[in-house]
Amino acid sequence: MSDANITNLKVEGMTCVNCARSVEKALKSKGAEDIHVDFLSDEVSFSDVSHVGHEELVKSIEKLGYKVSGNGVSIDQGHDHHDHSGIRWKLITALVFTIPLLVMHFLHFVDQPWVAQVTTPMIQFLIAIPVFLIGFYHFGKSSFNSLRHGEINMDVLIFIGGTTAFIYSLIGLIMKNPDMIFFETAATIFCFVLLGNYIEERASRGTTSAIDALKELQQTSSFRKSRTGEWEEVKADELKIGDVIMVKEGDSVPADGKIMIGSAALNLSLITGESIPQHHQVGDQVISGAIVQDGNLEIEVNKTGDESTLGKIIQLVKRAQSEKPGIQRLADKISGIFVPLVLTIAALAFLFNFYYMEVGLQGSILRSIAVLVISCPCAMGLATPTAVAVGLGRLASNGILMKGSDTIERLAAVEQYVFDKTGTLTTGEFKVKSFEVFDESEVNVASIIHQIESRSSHPIAKSLIQFFDNPGRTAIRIKETDEVAGEGMNAKDNLNNEYFIGSDKDSNEGHIVLKRNNKVIAKFMIEDEIKSEAKDLIQYINQSNKETILLSGDNHHKTSEVARILKFDNYYAEQKPDQKLALIEQISKDTRVAMVGDGINDAASLTRADIGISLGDATSVSIQAADIVLLNSNLSKLKETIGIAKVTLKTIKQNLFWAFGYNIIAIPLAIMGLVNPMWAALFMGFSDVVIIGNSLLLKKKDID
Repeated sequence: MSDANITNLKVEGMTCVNCARSVEKALKSKGAEDIHVDFLSDEVSFSDVSHVGHEELVKSIEKLGYKVSGNGVSIDQGHDHHDHSGIRWKLITALVFTIPLLVMHFLHFVDQPWVAQVTTPMIQFLIAIPVFLIGFYHFGKSSFNSLRHGEINMDVLIFIGGTTAFIYSLIGLIMKNPDMIFFETAATIFCFVLLGNYIEERASRGTTSAIDALKELQQTSSFRKSRTGEWEEVKADELKIGDVIMVKEGDSVPADGKIMIGSAALNLSLITGESIPQHHQVGDQVISGAIVQDGNLEIEVNKTGDESTLGKIIQLVKRAQSEKPGIQRLADKISGIFVPLVLTIAALAFLFNFYYMEVGLQGSILRSIAVLVISCPCAMGLATPTAVAVGLGRLASNGILMKGSDTIERLAAVEQYVFDKTGTLTTGEFKVKSFEVFDESEVNVASIIHQIESRSSHPIAKSLIQFFDNPGRTAIRIKETDEVAGEGMNAKDNLNNEYFIGSDKDSNEGHIVLKRNNKVIAKFMIEDEIKSEAKDLIQYINQSNKETILLSGDNHHKTSEVARILKFDNYYAEQKPDQKLALIEQISKDTRVAMVGDGINDAASLTRADIGISLGDATSVSIQAADIVLLNSNLSKLKETIGIAKVTLKTIKQNLFWAFGYNIIAIPLAIMGLVNPMWAALFMGFSDVVIIGNSLLLKKKDID
């Protein structure tokens, strides 16, 4: 489905996975497709469908009680994105009234006459009313909207618990029975949960900070040259292909383009992870998000908005965050049935305590309320997305683009790594060791090779073009070329002579031959240097007890030599694209396999492997086919990728262990009356904060 049909919205007010599920369900009921909801970043995207209007889809979200903006939907510009639903002011107001109630609660332990005068039930009732109304509105509205759309979120538990405590106390006030009055419990439940939500919201924003940093690189305005030659300031999203823009020192490049005038040092650290500024001059391509550190540039725009390099990176990372790995889908299913289960347990707890334990009506109610309040389905919902957000953000900030959160889980399970050789493990900067010409002039041969290879994207082609940089004048004109992946180039000249340039199949020494009408007219030997970081990477993978395989279209002599130097477990030489694909298919039947490649001939294998890994300077076909892209093309980044994936998965498991363990321990304690509702509210909020805090530690955790 085309990007033109995709609607992107900011939906403010979502706090947990149940909120996201409600939004997704509402959109699905209206016929929307390809729905992605990320409650951490308040972002929702979906595909519009012809029979449902855009406004109706937006209204279906607003009916849930959320604020919507984006794609033409307006919103109050004064609204604080980090303070949705006015939760901060609700919390402040609740604290102002709850603290006196708690003081009164503890004053009951002071044996003084004046205590009874300042802590009367009526005074407690009057102080508790504002907190109750805030909680009743805040949690009641959320509960009502979720129930109306067939979902039962955590706020249902809080609403029932706090409201039950208040109404029971009100009955006690009317009946003048002080043993039935615990207004401070009702107020504390609402206040502490609001406090937990506020802390949780502020903390959860930190999990997407790396993505926010990428967004901040998007220049909001730019100076564009008008038709009269004057510079005019325009919004970055108004730029079009062909516009000439000026980027001054200290600004970030708003769109991809080619330098027309000037030279500068560009900082690409947040895009590629490369800390050293790179010098760019006239004719060089620049990418959006690069920061000009020294100099001024005039650039002709060739890619804008979401089509620019930075735009694509942000969209891919955002989409990756919204996709759910298998471990999260399991947690979501459990949290989906958790709230109804807790309601059942709370009812059974009341019956058990009232009839079997004989703790009385008030004690049984308090224990049931504690069960409702202390349980925390949000913890299970937050366990995976918070860790994934931080993990993907850390990868992105280091120049590593991962195209799906499930990739983290799949990468951690990889048992075999298959590497392409040329351009992946080697520098791609080939040197011509020897050059022989047969029955033809060197000038003609040089010209033919230069013309043919100028139309190829293969790394060898670039080196041959440099070697035959000044071929000299000749009457031969190449008019047709056809690149055969894994073999070479076919061509035809103005006299209808047919040419082939590629590997010499009759020799095991690795020669490249140029044939005219099937007759060899030139032969040369190519030497490719192994990348400095390749040996360390292969050693790292081997030490992790993973098998390494070298897969190349090159001849046996060269392939075996590289395999020997880098200490691969196995190698396959002279492999055509279909043979590479067949081998990947065969290997993946028995084990999980990752393919690392950069050429057109690797695209099919990258797609078929469990994990496809490409380099940032690879062909666009390979980059599109890959699950992971190392933007600065440094192989050492693959070590970092594997390490971050492992520690992210470990963090997810820690979070889930805490979430399940907390509920397994906390709920029985509440049933037995060992935790009162006030402390239960505090513990519930603390549980979410622990999980978010553990996820945030991912930013600094050491990797192997």
